[in-house]
Amino acid sequence: MYKAIAKISQHCERLDVLAVVTWGLVLAISLYALPSQTANVQANTLGIAICFAAYIVCFFGATKLNKASLFGRAHQVFLGLQLASAFAIMLMLPLDFIPILTIIWAGMLINFCRFETALLIIIALVVVWFSLYGWRWQKDHVLLTGSLYGTFHIFSLLMSQQTQKAKQASEQANELNRQLLATQQLLTQSTKQHERTRIARELHDLLGHHLTALTINLQVSSHLCERDGNSAAKEKVDESYALAKLLLSDVREAVSTIKANQAIDVQSAIEALVAGVPALKVHHSIQTDIQLDSFELANTLVRISQEAITNTLRHSGASEFWLSITQQRDEIQLKIYDNGTAPAKLVAGNGLSGITERAELLGGTVNFNRENDGLTIVVNLPNHIRQ
Repeated sequence: MYKAIAKISQHCERLDVLAVVTWGLVLAISLYALPSQTANVQANTLGIAICFAAYIVCFFGATKLNKASLFGRAHQVFLGLQLASAFAIMLMLPLDFIPILTIIWAGMLINFCRFETALLIIIALVVVWFSLYGWRWQKDHVLLTGSLYGTFHIFSLLMSQQTQKAKQASEQANELNRQLLATQQLLTQSTKQHERTRIARELHDLLGHHLTALTINLQVSSHLCERDGNSAAKEKVDESYALAKLLLSDVREAVSTIKANQAIDVQSAIEALVAGVPALKVHHSIQTDIQLDSFELANTLVRISQEAITNTLRHSGASEFWLSITQQRDEIQLKIYDNGTAPAKLVAGNGLSGITERAELLGGTVNFNRENDGLTIVVNLPNHIRQ
């Protein structure tokens, strides 16, 4: 039982749970109060129950339905039906606490329109609601009750706005943290690359130079020993000359090995970037033997990936995201797609334009395609950029 509750809570935000609990309490109290109502009200028991059920179904339809799915703007329809069901309950059941249902609705409104628009809608809602309520049930003190509940509605809207801002700030901080971790991974590798380059240069310029001079001197010494007829000395000089040549060859091989193993591992940076992305399951596949020539190239791949993730979170409504990096000869290909919904006519905003600009700065190309209703991005970058 505990595991089942925990699993459900993973898919529901705390405010959603609170809204459902509040709806449940209003329903329970309403059913409890029904026997004390008039016969005409009791005759509407089935209709009241259906409206309560419709309210909660529409609540989840408005809050959980993918806004970029095949259903288009169905979430807005559910929002309207949710309000209509609350009005229907009010017209069938003369209880003063029924406006609690519209307070819940008012808290949801900030996710569908700007604050100013939501405030005007709520003011109009309260006026219409209590005008109908007073006319339908001939209640006293309707103006006072309406004013009181009106402040509750506005308070709900303000709290939802603050929650939304806090959530956005948290997501931005999370995104920046992931970007910093990815950049840190790349900078660490870039530092190691520079250090290996410095060591290779020192080995080549200093040790290699001295060993070359030593082999030349030993070769000269060998000729002098041969001229003087000192065969024993010549033999030792020749052995030293052979060892010096072997050591020089080993140094050159070591320098070549160091230079050959300077490729930047982009996988660790990508893993840091995609770890903990909110509301999106990220799948990544990076070719194991991929060789990136420069920090600039690796950084561009990471930045384009980040831009694509952000674009998916903001616009596509996807729940899953796929990213792959492969090497084809002297070209690196980054392929990105998701299971969201892209507009039929794709218009490049700041995000997609930024991806194109980053790729073109390195002499690469970008293709945007709409496949299976989702957006597929294919980036090809030349792998011959030198720092």
